[in-house]
Amino acid sequence: METVGVGQSEVDIARVADTTLLVLTPAAGDAVQAFKAGVMEIADLFAVNKFDLPGGERVIQELKSALELSPPRPGGWRPPIYPTVAATGQGVEELFAGLEAHHRHLLEHGLLEAHRLERARFEVESVIQEWGRRKTQGAGELVASVARGRSPRKRLP
Repeated sequence: METVGVGQSEVDIARVADTTLLVLTPAAGDAVQAFKAGVMEIADLFAVNKFDLPGGERVIQELKSALELSPPRPGGWRPPIYPTVAATGQGVEELFAGLEAHHRHLLEHGLLEAHRLERARFEVESVIQEWGRRKTQGAGELVASVARGRSPRKRLP
């Protein structure tokens, strides 16, 4: 799955993916945005794409510094950082090897099944939340009653 930008949707996506790769670029201030949005904690691997542009090495150093302060990941995984230039293929083979290494790590430490159970729980919760949103759209009186501090006497439509 691919998302655009950095924010809550990326956190939700990470909950339903076995491996999360965060791709940053040096020229866009992506690293600062990633730190602010809190997605540093969800990435299993990092790629600094367009590494051939000015600032690539700076982004890698910022990532390394931030990761040194991060708590250990399950099974002791340390998110690697891959400099890449997708347009030329530079670093892409190493990145794919890193993705495969993460998958092996999940298998070797028994984390894949637990992660997939968490994904199923998240999907069930999402369905329930959506059902609740739809049900409360037609329940203005019920919502108003709760807002006034009264116990609801009426069932959802």
